[in-house]
Amino acid sequence: MTETTPRPEPWRGAVAVALERRRRDDRGALADLRRGIVPLTERYALPYVATFTDADPHTEKVLLRAVGIIAGNLDAPHSGDTTFGGSLRELFYRLNGKYPDADTTGTITRRVLALPSYDFDAAVQAIDGLVGYCGTHRVPMNFYNLTRLLFYWGNGVTDASIEVRNRVVRDFFTPRPARPTPTDSTTKD
Repeated sequence: MTETTPRPEPWRGAVAVALERRRRDDRGALADLRRGIVPLTERYALPYVATFTDADPHTEKVLLRAVGIIAGNLDAPHSGDTTFGGSLRELFYRLNGKYPDADTTGTITRRVLALPSYDFDAAVQAIDGLVGYCGTHRVPMNFYNLTRLLFYWGNGVTDASIEVRNRVVRDFFTPRPARPTPTDSTTKD
C-alpha cells in the first residue's frame, strides 16, 4: 500500500501574504490587494501574487480575486474551522435566531441559491458581497477554503464544477456546523 502525498498548494502563500497584511494593518498593501478584485485594476495586486502563480493564467486570476476579497473585507475574521457555506449558515443564524431550512426565505437564502448559476466573475462579486455581510456581523471566514472554492468554481457544466458550486448550498442547509472535509486540508489555517 502506498501513502498519498498531499498535493502542494503554492497558492496558499498568496493567501498568507494577504492575511499577514491584514494582521499588520498595512493599508497601502491592502489597497493594492483590494484592486485585484476586478480586471481593470488587478495590476496593482499582481506584485503580491505573481510569485505564487506558477505562470498559470487561471491561478493568477483566482489569486488576484481571492486577495481582493480578503483585503476588502477586513471585518470578516479568518478562521480555519468552516466552509464558505458554513459561514453563511452561521450568518443566517445570527440574523434570524434559527438555522435555514426548506421554509427559509430572505436575502441570504436567495443569494446562496443563486450563487451556483453564476459564472466565475459574477460569482466573485457575489461572494465578495456575502463575505462583506459576514464581516458586518463578525462571522468567521476560512479564506483558504474560499480561495480553493474559487479555484474549482469551473464552468458549471462538468460534474465536478457543479458539485463544487452546489457544496456552498449544501453546507448552508446542512443541519450541523459545516466543517471542511479531510480532503480540504484547510483545518486550522
